[in-house]
Amino acid sequence: MSKGALLFNNEQEEENKVVDLKLITGGKEPPSTGSDWLSNLELGTVFYAQHKVDSPNYPSHVLELFRLDRREGKVVILQMESPLGPKRIPVNSVRFCNRYSLFHEVMVITTEDLIKEQEEKEIANDDGDRLEPATGDPKGTVE
Repeated sequence: MSKGALLFNNEQEEENKVVDLKLITGGKEPPSTGSDWLSNLELGTVFYAQHKVDSPNYPSHVLELFRLDRREGKVVILQMESPLGPKRIPVNSVRFCNRYSLFHEVMVITTEDLIKEQEEKEIANDDGDRLEPATGDPKGTVE
């Protein structure tokens, strides 16, 4: 076979090659593990979560502290501390669990515990200075 015939056959083979193109999706967040650990936590649970993927804005060695505040249908309301004070965040629990892994459950704080804590703070901050009615009657009765 001559060199020219060999080149001609190679050119025909290259023309007959079909490239199979497929659309590849994803890459923005970790693939779903199917584990929705957030939905299994008790209301009031305080927990640390860790990012699954390391990035400059969210290094995986940094933990974030959350409290499971309430559930509203498919939405989970989390509370987290921020420099400006407590912040409530509505999240999709499945997507949250794709991005974070549960690191440690600290405790469960019920609504009753929060009310009791607030009352204790008010009592501790009470210095006894109360305004009394102008009549001097501690009951405040008017004649």
